[in-house]
Amino acid sequence: MPRLPKRPSKGRQKIELKKIEDEGDRYATFSKRKHGIFKSVTELITSCKANVGVIIFSPKNKPHSFFHPNMEKVVDRFLNGNESVVSNVDRAADEMFQERDMAMNLKLDQLDVDEEIQKARSKQLDEMNIPYDDKDLFGKHINEMDAQNCGFLKSSMLNFIAQLNN
Repeated sequence: MPRLPKRPSKGRQKIELKKIEDEGDRYATFSKRKHGIFKSVTELITSCKANVGVIIFSPKNKPHSFFHPNMEKVVDRFLNGNESVVSNVDRAADEMFQERDMAMNLKLDQLDVDEEIQKARSKQLDEMNIPYDDKDLFGKHINEMDAQNCGFLKSSMLNFIAQLNN
């Protein structure tokens, strides 16, 4: 049987740049793109220690902004070019904030890694398909269970522990 050529998914196809007519779709697309732009700007700041200011207006004309290190310094530097004189106190404060930001970014990266590990563990546990008839069984107090349910609970827990150890 001849194979049909595989068509690329919508994610890989080039789309024509035009205004999205559906308001809900337009706002959803804006939200996704805004997040991507701000993430790219954050990477630029981290890798190049750049001073950055970004202002984006939503489809409903609401401004969304991102400035680093802060709006006043970015705007002042933009308006005055290289003429602005930075005091030693400002430099020390900037260095302190940059060190704090780098430490927080490292913690955030570690939390992202931890979250991915937890998701993988959760998926693995879901795939184990531990059978039980009554989903509320494990939430009940042992005094509320009859002998059959207690035995089932015990065997389910032993089975679960055995699967975790493997």
